[in-house]
Amino acid sequence: MVCDEHRANLYHSQPPRGKESIAPLIPIFLFFMITHIFIIVYALVAHLNDLQGLVGGMTTDIKATYSSLGLFGMFFLIMRAYSMGAGHIRG
Repeated sequence: MVCDEHRANLYHSQPPRGKESIAPLIPIFLFFMITHIFIIVYALVAHLNDLQGLVGGMTTDIKATYSSLGLFGMFFLIMRAYSMGAGHIRG
């Protein structure tokens, strides 16, 4: 009985975990988000004049790939590229 009361007191006397451990990371995360939003918006605005040509070329490439590989071939090509690191940026 004494042991259970002692455990209960130890459990309630510890500060809650979570908020204190992530608080120093919030400014870093916000800086990351703001810079990435800026870069994405800048890239879209910088290529706005060429958007029609980019979309047209992309459509042509997708149709050519689909006609030569088929739907499953395109899927496996994308999965292969993703598995080799095309899904994220390595610094």
